[in-house]
Amino acid sequence: DQRYGYMVAISFSICAIIFMAVAGFGFLTFGANSAGFVLNNYSNMDALAASSRLALSLSAILTYPVLFIGFRDNMIDLLNIPVEAQTAGNLNTLSILTLAFITTLVSRSVCTR
Repeated sequence: DQRYGYMVAISFSICAIIFMAVAGFGFLTFGANSAGFVLNNYSNMDALAASSRLALSLSAILTYPVLFIGFRDNMIDLLNIPVEAQTAGNLNTLSILTLAFITTLVSRSVCTR
């Protein structure tokens, strides 16, 4: 248990160092005119930047379902839904309603800006 916590701390530290290095080099490249999303500073014709955008898009698309399943399972626990009621149809309905709710929240916040 203590070893797991140690490894998590080391992993997050390594990720933080990599993130700070990338952010720092992005700022050093573009200076004060750097956009918040560094890839937006590069030309649309830059092949390496385009491949980076594609990789980030794939990462977001492919990891979202994994995160959402954990969210859905926690909602089932919070709502105290009995195991017998956790059929495929009910789980799909809960998933669709939750995604619709989240989409509504996000679209309202985007549209009011």
